[in-house]
Amino acid sequence: KLLASRARSCLGIDCNQLLDKEMERETEVGVRVRTMLSHGQVPGLAYTAELLKDLMTLTSSDSLVLENCPLYVDQVELLEQEFNISKVYFVDADEKVVNQWKARFVAKVPDEQTEEQMKVFSDRRTYLDAIVKRFARQGLLQRLKVTDNAKEAQFSSLLDAGDLPKFVLVM
Repeated sequence: KLLASRARSCLGIDCNQLLDKEMERETEVGVRVRTMLSHGQVPGLAYTAELLKDLMTLTSSDSLVLENCPLYVDQVELLEQEFNISKVYFVDADEKVVNQWKARFVAKVPDEQTEEQMKVFSDRRTYLDAIVKRFARQGLLQRLKVTDNAKEAQFSSLLDAGDLPKFVLVM
């Protein structure tokens, strides 16, 4: 959100919430996604990409900041086909901060789902390594080193060192 607020006509999107909101509003895409889920199918990233393009048009935004997307390295290719990715910010945190993030991530679910949620967090960290390496090889990665839970002012100073491009993935 902080990244998106720093650039004119920039849209910040949490991809985890995007499809959920479409299903709530019962839009055309939301109905298709709900139908797929009811048949045990997982909607592909193409649905998210379609919604992102529509949101950019609707809001007259010329840049995006995405959270929680892509989750897997193979999803990067689809995003690269649909958008011009010019920079990827990676918040590179020490183990203390990662443990704090994990605790908050796990706290979102009931106690009986804690173990499963911890596995989800661990899996995402594993997949993230491959995504970070891919963008680093392309020269698009900018690491923001965090050694303690950064306050907004501290995070802003990290961002001041870089420029805000048209398309940003936050991981």
